[in-house]
Amino acid sequence: MEARDQADPPVDDLVEKLLSNTGEYSAIGRSGYNRLLDLLDEMLAEEGTPLSDTSIIEGQLGDYPGELLDYFRPTAAPEWVDPAKLKVAGKLWHQNKLAVIAALYCISLPSCYLLKNGIPALYESDKLADPTHIYQRIYETGRFLDAVMTPGGLIMDTRPGAASFARPQDPKGQLEATEGQTGPATSENPQPGRTIWGPGFVSARKVRFLHASMRYLLTHRDGVSGGGGASALTAGSSPNELPWDTAQLGKPINQEDLAYTLLTFGYLIPLGLDRWGCRWTLDQREAFLHLWKTVGYTMGIQEALLTDKLDEAEQLFSRIRDQQAASSTEGELLADALMDFLKDYLPEMLGIDRQVPPLLIKKQIGETYSSMIFTEEREKAACRLRTRVIFFLGLMLIRGYYAVRNRLFDRVPGAAKLLGNVFAEAGEELINSWRGAYVRRAFYVPENAQTWRRRTGSSSQEFLARIRRWRQKVFNTLVVGVGLLMVLPLFLVAFAVMLVLGLPVIALILGLIAVVNFGTAIFLLTHILPALSKSRPTPIESTSAG
Repeated sequence: MEARDQADPPVDDLVEKLLSNTGEYSAIGRSGYNRLLDLLDEMLAEEGTPLSDTSIIEGQLGDYPGELLDYFRPTAAPEWVDPAKLKVAGKLWHQNKLAVIAALYCISLPSCYLLKNGIPALYESDKLADPTHIYQRIYETGRFLDAVMTPGGLIMDTRPGAASFARPQDPKGQLEATEGQTGPATSENPQPGRTIWGPGFVSARKVRFLHASMRYLLTHRDGVSGGGGASALTAGSSPNELPWDTAQLGKPINQEDLAYTLLTFGYLIPLGLDRWGCRWTLDQREAFLHLWKTVGYTMGIQEALLTDKLDEAEQLFSRIRDQQAASSTEGELLADALMDFLKDYLPEMLGIDRQVPPLLIKKQIGETYSSMIFTEEREKAACRLRTRVIFFLGLMLIRGYYAVRNRLFDRVPGAAKLLGNVFAEAGEELINSWRGAYVRRAFYVPENAQTWRRRTGSSSQEFLARIRRWRQKVFNTLVVGVGLLMVLPLFLVAFAVMLVLGLPVIALILGLIAVVNFGTAIFLLTHILPALSKSRPTPIESTSAG
């Protein structure tokens, strides 16, 4: 219970100074903080081009208090951070981005909805039960995953000439070292020249601050400062009406809930992939866990609740889940919204859009736990024979693909890299398709815990119908492209068999089919899919058309 009563004091204090109407930094407030996020994004966009100390962005950053800037400055890497393991994890993400995204949907997010005492904070602050909000929240989760797992997103070597903001504070002079120098390091004895920073670090800090702001909003009735000391609450909106029940639930977004959520990424995702035939070695799994341990450290999770050992992760995850998992109305509502999210992409033919999502989740988290978050209707949908047949055929195809990929493609120079790049780009387009039509950008601090403001025209039925048709086109193109790549190994195996049997004509036909198959898949995923992504409907177009 101790971890449930602990939050993140350093950042909670900073949030109160910034968001409270009487706080030390209330003149900056929510809008000023959100502007800071924009400036950080602009600075990170300067890929590989160090900013001078006199640049415009550096000057604008200078308008912020040092305490707030220090929160986003690079931090010295503790001794256990292993760049080699981070590199392995980044490669796994790049090569398996689509599969990881699918596991996020099927096992990570549903597992979060099991926690009876952790769900209220998620439910009340993110409004995930509202179908109009879930796209934006899952989009932000996807952006977060991509930032922290992309190679180079979490660690860097301090180089001369970097922007002053991008150089960590080092009052003891411990980081003055030649480039490439290595050696043991701790928080008190940082590794010379090596820091945690980059897009992943900044995203993790944004999420950490957002968590602290949600804690503030859920436990305060007075709203937040929008800047200039004025309340940011809009007319007609209201913060939480009832005080947060700390005695029953613990602090909102507490250390235990954070540790468990971290494990739904670092521990559960490889487990989910394994069930589909994408099997990683123990070293690869622990490298993936190591990356998430580094993310957890960056997000302020206590080191006692962090691990990169598979057996320890399994024990910690199981212990928390066994203590907290239970049926709840909020859990059912969140699971319903998640399944409706995928329904927007699937075809209505044969009831696939209603029946496949619950079965995907049930097969990953198990019948015991799915029964805690499924309504009776969802349970029935997952049990239909037609749904099970469709699922079985799809699973066999996926497992067959991974079996051949592991034995063939990964051993052919350039093949694994090519497929990894194609799937990574396709995954990026899929994540982008999740974006909702909200004024609030990713990771912005909202006006209050329960109000999200949509763009004008984005709630009209005409726009919602258009955006759903667009998402189905994106998904169908993705499925066809990936499906063609998955059946490719079957043609290659058949081609080899025909050659062995001395049937060159049939082998030639199969070989040509394989070439056309491969070319069509690559064209769909690298040309048609990005073009579709750019054709996304906008609320403005919808409004003007109507």
